[in-house]
Amino acid sequence: MVEHRILAVCVVLAGGSTLECHQLRYSLVRVTSRLLRLVRFNARYFPSLPVGLFALPFMGLSGVLRQTFDAKYVLLGGLVLMVAGTAFLPFADYASRYWPVVFPGFMLGTAGATIVFATAK
Repeated sequence: MVEHRILAVCVVLAGGSTLECHQLRYSLVRVTSRLLRLVRFNARYFPSLPVGLFALPFMGLSGVLRQTFDAKYVLLGGLVLMVAGTAFLPFADYASRYWPVVFPGFMLGTAGATIVFATAK
């Protein structure tokens, strides 16, 4: 069912070329499998390192930000941090890119999610 939706979106985006659709689907499968391998690597050697290191300080920072700024701006800032952290993850296609790419993405995403969670109580 999902493959039919992907193929339909590909046909619309590629202008009807099924060869480009199959190439796009192959690249999506390849990226997804690489990300899954990275997640397994992270879960094995560093299970909760980014969350544990950065959730607590940003929990306190969210209280200070809430007193200084309006809640909607604090939430918007947290959501921007979450999107910025997520933007790093597609570039993590090898296990050697954990520290330069994945770890900063986890830091930003964790900081944003903590700020949003603590502000939207």
